[in-house]
Amino acid sequence: MDDATIEFDGSASAPAGGDPPGVSAPPEPPSPPEPPELLDPARMPCSEVWGGNREVDRGVVTAGLDVWVWSRPAQDAGRGGDIHYVSSCASGRVTRLLVADVSGHGDVVAAEAERLRDLMRRFVNFVDPTRFVRAMNRRFAALEGDRFATAAVGTFFAPGRELSLCNAGHPPPVVRRPTGAWETVVDHAVRDGGTLRDLPLGVSREVEYRQVRVDFGPGDLAIMVSDGVLEARSPDGAMFGIERLLAALDRAAPGECEAPEPRAIVAAVREGLLDWTRSRFTDDTTVLVFRGNAVPSTVFDTLVAPFRVLGNYVSTRRLDARIR
Repeated sequence: MDDATIEFDGSASAPAGGDPPGVSAPPEPPSPPEPPELLDPARMPCSEVWGGNREVDRGVVTAGLDVWVWSRPAQDAGRGGDIHYVSSCASGRVTRLLVADVSGHGDVVAAEAERLRDLMRRFVNFVDPTRFVRAMNRRFAALEGDRFATAAVGTFFAPGRELSLCNAGHPPPVVRRPTGAWETVVDHAVRDGGTLRDLPLGVSREVEYRQVRVDFGPGDLAIMVSDGVLEARSPDGAMFGIERLLAALDRAAPGECEAPEPRAIVAAVREGLLDWTRSRFTDDTTVLVFRGNAVPSTVFDTLVAPFRVLGNYVSTRRLDARIR
């Protein structure tokens, strides 16, 4: 109920057994406002990049994926250190998803968010996610001071129904298998024969990044989160952790049941976090869930794809000097 519709008339007499005439009863506290109605996911245009580092709770649809993102900066700040992006290639056949946690807050992170958007746009038509991650690593390694970031990147190639996952020191993505079990699919950083692999962005220019490929058909689910989810603490200081995340996912999509909408998975994780932390978030928190769909790319998108690629090439040539 809107506050403007709540009226308290002090001249009205109280009912029998209540307050004496002329003395108004204390007003009932207003009911908490209803949460805003969530928008339905919007179809994402080709050659677009959507996201940023502001608070958000909404979804998009691409050819092959339904995506929902919930991101909340720490202590209700306007902008946080978590960055999320979704991009669709020129023909709509390649969807890229990014969740990154950048050191710092405020305007510093906002500037990096814009640069990451530029990188997303530059690599929007590349299926291999490791090229994009290596470019991000070079970007952060070139920054002055101890600046770094962690990131999880997913690339979905619609014609082959294939999902490629790449991790840079970030909480690993989790995929729901056909059996209904949720499993992490990207290991933590390792050293392989003297080569550093999968470290956070900006630690070293010499880091190599691997990709893990999994089949991802209609109804399959995956989730990427920031460390603010796993490190969320209860009043007594215990962390939420991967086991509680997996338990929340099992409750939202138990066994071999039909996969729910991504927004339902996000809501289940959010409710688990609110209950665990007693609604007190001390770090930026981001949850990105995506599910395979049967939405095809259009004939029109296929026909105009070469022109979009050319336009994207011309516009991103200006970025090369800043990225290298």
